[in-house]
Amino acid sequence: AYQLSKSTSAAGAVNGVAFTTQPVITIQDQDGNPVTTGVQSTQNVTISSSGAVLGGTKIVAGAAGTGVATYSGLSLTGTAATYTLTYTITNPSTITTTQTIVLTPGVATKLYVSTGAAYCPSRQACQTQPVVLIRDASDNQVTTSGTTVTASITNGTGTITAGSTATSSSGQATFSGLTIQGTAANNFTFTYTITSPSTISVDQTNIQVVA
Repeated sequence: AYQLSKSTSAAGAVNGVAFTTQPVITIQDQDGNPVTTGVQSTQNVTISSSGAVLGGTKIVAGAAGTGVATYSGLSLTGTAATYTLTYTITNPSTITTTQTIVLTPGVATKLYVSTGAAYCPSRQACQTQPVVLIRDASDNQVTTSGTTVTASITNGTGTITAGSTATSSSGQATFSGLTIQGTAANNFTFTYTITSPSTISVDQTNIQVVA
């Protein structure tokens, strides 16, 4: 065994989901021939990640007669970024090969109010309109567009009379014309709810409606 060849590189890394293409590594001699006999052909090939949490079976033995290690169920979880995957064998010495892989955001699981509604005169549009970010389980902002985010009052006597929905673009929903009708100095709680893949919401408390 002299080198490792990426017969198939890992690809299709979505946060928290198994790679769409799982890696296949071949143990080779100095001339690029597969090592097919002896303990070096069936030794363990270990995969590691430069940053994100690597899930799945990370140690796979080369198959007898082929020297090929075929992975399954590998995934990355963490901040959306580019990471390095390292494959390693230890016989007859420590030998490695690497590849880069881009981790993209996963499915929406949470919402974050990046700009809260503020100074809302009764029957007039709030002077500061809310902005809601749609994020995955690792707080990556999702890249999808077209999701409807709805604002509703869940605690208080006010009524939203206009601008209660916003359509997301690249994981950001910016409201426009959100208007509350209510009495002065009432506090309200807003819930922004989306329904895909399931209903998720976030609250903004103490929204002041002024006369």
